[in-house]
Amino acid sequence: MTVWLPIVLPAGIAAACLFVSWRAWRRRNLNPNGHWGGALGIAAAFFAAHVVLLGRPSFPPGQSAEWLAWMAVPLAAAGIAQRWWGGRWFAAWPVRLLLSIGFCILLLRARIENDWYGSAVYLWIGCLAVALAAQWFSLESLAAIRPGASFPLSLAVLCVVSAGTFTLAGSASIGQISAALAAACGSAVILAWWAAGLSLRGGAMTAFVPLYYGLVLRSYFFGELTPWSAGLLLAAPFALWYGELRRFRFARPWKSALVRAALIAAPALVALGIEWWSKARSEEMY
Repeated sequence: MTVWLPIVLPAGIAAACLFVSWRAWRRRNLNPNGHWGGALGIAAAFFAAHVVLLGRPSFPPGQSAEWLAWMAVPLAAAGIAQRWWGGRWFAAWPVRLLLSIGFCILLLRARIENDWYGSAVYLWIGCLAVALAAQWFSLESLAAIRPGASFPLSLAVLCVVSAGTFTLAGSASIGQISAALAAACGSAVILAWWAAGLSLRGGAMTAFVPLYYGLVLRSYFFGELTPWSAGLLLAAPFALWYGELRRFRFARPWKSALVRAALIAAPALVALGIEWWSKARSEEMY
């Protein structure tokens, strides 16, 4: 396995799905129903990265990593079908909340069976599922109002910084998968520069948000990621809303894109600094 395969393969898969679904060769006359490509591309890229880095996940899954890989399949299906359920809030919110609850239960199954008892199960799963649904709604709303390259650029920056944070927290494999997710988003940046109307609305966030959220939860509950770092990584996407202020919204496109990338990178970089300091301190003690 070459060192670049876990990056090039996910990027190529995501690019191919987006290129075909949006018919990006048209550039100025994109397919109006191309939203399915984002969900399929990100989910397939994530699954491919897992296979390349950790091997094909067993079925039925045994470990949390295998659950996360297989959950990319129903998330892709939900994203492709989002054009039928995502248009109205009274359908979208229940679907997102139910998917979030099921996602958290499956991912944290080992904790539920071995460490949490009684009301602790409902408290943990309820809070995590609501937080996931809120982040999902937030990024879906931003994707809808931000076509073009700036939105996937922000997600790519987040995944790159998160990759370093996960690695410092002792979860190198999670860091590599996060880097692969960054590559998938990076391919969307390139295509969006080529075809300006291309966007990640209408399905892509149905795959991206739970999978990224799952990487953070895995590194925290089954790794050494500190609570502060986990909270900062999960809160970072909400910082993008500051970029919707009037002074940024009507700035030049390149300047607006850099501002959004900086906004989402700031809390993630703080998390990276916390993990670096924590690791340096532990090495000094030994």
